[in-house]
Amino acid sequence: MVAMAAMLAGGCQQLPPEPTTPAEHNERAAHLYVDAAIAYQEGDRDRALAALQNALSDNPDLIMARFLLAGLYRDKGNFDAAAENYKKVVELDPYSYTNHYNLGLMYHLLAKLQEAANSYLEAVHLNPVDPKSNMNLGLVYTALGQPDKGLPYAQKAVEVEPRSADAQANLAVVLDSLSLFPEAERHYRTALELDSNRTETVINLAGNMVSQKRYKDAIAIYEQLLRTRDDSMVRQRLGYALLAAGRMDDAVRAFEAALKQNPKNYQAHNGLGDAIIQQYRAGAMLDEKKRSAAVAHWKASLEIYPEQARVQAMLKEYTDKSLFP
Repeated sequence: MVAMAAMLAGGCQQLPPEPTTPAEHNERAAHLYVDAAIAYQEGDRDRALAALQNALSDNPDLIMARFLLAGLYRDKGNFDAAAENYKKVVELDPYSYTNHYNLGLMYHLLAKLQEAANSYLEAVHLNPVDPKSNMNLGLVYTALGQPDKGLPYAQKAVEVEPRSADAQANLAVVLDSLSLFPEAERHYRTALELDSNRTETVINLAGNMVSQKRYKDAIAIYEQLLRTRDDSMVRQRLGYALLAAGRMDDAVRAFEAALKQNPKNYQAHNGLGDAIIQQYRAGAMLDEKKRSAAVAHWKASLEIYPEQARVQAMLKEYTDKSLFP
């Protein structure tokens, strides 16, 4: 639509005189849209935005202007404004599945998950083989705690585009949520065969190995990943894999490294507390310094993120003086 508007402009961008009748308002709005489209093509987003707002002031139902304005807001990261305009686009043209998809995507980015699901469902109803709508609907249902409802849509996306690394990786996430770990692993690995640079998929695959109690494999994946992405989150997850494997000393070192990189990583505080308390218990609960250190890390974690029932329970258990005669 942008390219077509630029062609229709014919090099003449002069606006009609100030409108007085509805027909004149519509004519002026069309000219303003053309000016906005040309500005957009030239990379002048501010001029395009101003022209679109003026065009819609003259004709709020000018769908091309509304669509382009929504895209501009989306590019700026203003997803609320983008959603508002895509919603109007859907009202003006409810028969285009892409309009419903775009609205669903904005709701998805705004974490309005039920609204996103409703929009993606409309898109799938209009085009049952649209891979993006199916894939995202599977993810939204999973985020809503309903991965069983999301699974058929995630599977459909892979069926339609089996060479899509996104579709393969997102199906794996849904399968993981259903505790179908070996099947999830297969799709994670397929996604990485299609695109080996998917760091989040590598992390998810390592987590999948932990879920399958294949701790050695998980540790190897995290250690390989650290060669290209050495950050607090990867160190923290490596720590948990080492802890699950019974390598408490190595786990402590991994969690300490994670906290050195990010002192606000509350999960690393939790992991370090858990690892130290295991060392404490392995030493017949005689080393009070270890108990105190574990308690200190749990307290630090709760200061960062208080809503952690398990950590609160651990803190209470290991600060109960009756445990220590």
